Amino acid sequence: MSRTAPAIIFSFILGSVFSFGAAEATSTSRQLDRLVDEIHEDIDDLRALVGTSSTHQGRQRMFREINDLEGSVYDLEVALGAVHGPQQPAVASAQDLSQIRRAIAAESFGDDQLAVLRAASQGRHFTSAQVLSLMELFTFSDERIDAAVMLYPQVLDQQNWYTVYSALSFSSDKSTLRSRTR
Repeated sequence: MSRTAPAIIFSFILGSVFSFGAAEATSTSRQLDRLVDEIHEDIDDLRALVGTSSTHQGRQRMFREINDLEGSVYDLEVALGAVHGPQQPAVASAQDLSQIRRAIAAESFGDDQLAVLRAASQGRHFTSAQVLSLMELFTFSDERIDAAVMLYPQVLDQQNWYTVYSALSFSSDKSTLRSRTR
C-alpha cells in the first residue's frame, strides 16, 4: 500500500470535519472515532495473518505494510485529537499482547524476533509487566536487554520498571539495562 492513498483519505476526512458546523463536527468526529477503531481491528486481523506467510521475506513485507498503515492511522488520530482534544495513551490490550507474543514466538532467530517486536510496538504503550512478559520470549540476555531498551520509552508505569530486571540472571546484564535506560 502506498502512502498516497492514506494521505488522500486523510485529507478528505479532515476537510469534511472542518467544513461542518460545531454540531455536525461533533457527530462526524464520533463517526470518525468509530472508523479509526474499526481500522485498528482490521490491522490486528492483518497482524494475525502475517504468520500464514510461508516466507520470511513475505512476513517482513507484510509487517512493513502494516506499519505504513498504522502510521497513517496515527496521523489521522493526531488530527482528530486537534478537533476534540488529545487522548490519553492506552496500554496494549491483552489481545494485542497475545498477538505480539505469537508473532515473536513464530520467529526462530533473535534478530528476527527483535524486528517483529520493533514493528509490533509502533504506536503502542506497555506496562512494565507486559515488557517483562515480552522479554522472557528471548533466549539470550543481550536480546532481552535490547527488547527492554526498545520498549522503555513506551512504558506508562515506569515507577514499576524495576520488575523487568527479574528477566535477567546476571548483575552485569541488569547494570547494562540500567545504563541504557537512564
